Order: sequence, then structure tokens, then C-alpha cells
Amino acid sequence: MSFSTGISLVIVFVFGMLFGIVVLDIICDRMGWPPIGQRVHAWARANVWFSAVFLLTLWTLLAHFLLNPVH
Repeated sequence: MSFSTGISLVIVFVFGMLFGIVVLDIICDRMGWPPIGQRVHAWARANVWFSAVFLLTLWTLLAHFLLNPVH
């Protein structure tokens, strides 16, 4: 697989996940349930240490992706 194919697949995956979240948010709105953002916020407030480790992991992966040169 080439670099451009891999990047294209990552972009499709990211936008697919965002589209799925939007669809779930619309469903929650139609059903009168709390939106996804409110659920995530409540979970993060209840699990402070776990959410901090999760964010640290995401930032580490992002730094690894952005700070390593492509050869």
C-alpha cells in the first residue's frame, strides 16, 4: 500500500466516524435523549483519571504522527 492510499484511508475513516457521530446525535435529538457531547462530558466528569490517561494517549499518538519525519 502506498503512502497516499494509506492517508486516503485514514481520511475516509476519520470522516466516517464523524458522520456516524452526527447521525447518532440526530437520533438522540429526535428521541429526546441527551446529546453525545453531554454524555461524553458526564462520563469524563465521573472518570477523571481515566479520561486524563485517554487524552494523554491521544496526544502522544498525535505527537508521534506529526513529529516523525516521513522518509
